[in-house]
Amino acid sequence: MTKTKSLEKQIYREIWKAIKKHSDLWTSYYFNNFKGHLPKGYYREHFPKSFNDWDEKHSKLLKKQTMGEFHETIDNVISQLGFSKEEFIAFQSQLSQVPETGDFYIEKCTPLYIKLREMGYNHYPDLTR
Repeated sequence: MTKTKSLEKQIYREIWKAIKKHSDLWTSYYFNNFKGHLPKGYYREHFPKSFNDWDEKHSKLLKKQTMGEFHETIDNVISQLGFSKEEFIAFQSQLSQVPETGDFYIEKCTPLYIKLREMGYNHYPDLTR
């Protein structure tokens, strides 16, 4: 089994455990603040693109980037996966009006998250803090 497939299986096992343990709240438990890095997310709205004050727990990859470069990477991966930024913007817009559901996380966020992990970003703090 390749390292990529192994990581993907590990992530799906972690998600399944979160679903079993936290039921409807699994997305908050597992992905925590990941949505803040998505298009129209909190970190994009409230941190300068030049921010790069990472600590020792962040990945080597992230430490080489500014917040703006990190978000540009996320946008590029969204496109590579065949998704559109508009889908993620619509997702962010609906969060204030309806409770989070797992469908978007499974269909869009999980493949994005897996690809970012494969690239070398850490679950915490890079992606979910």
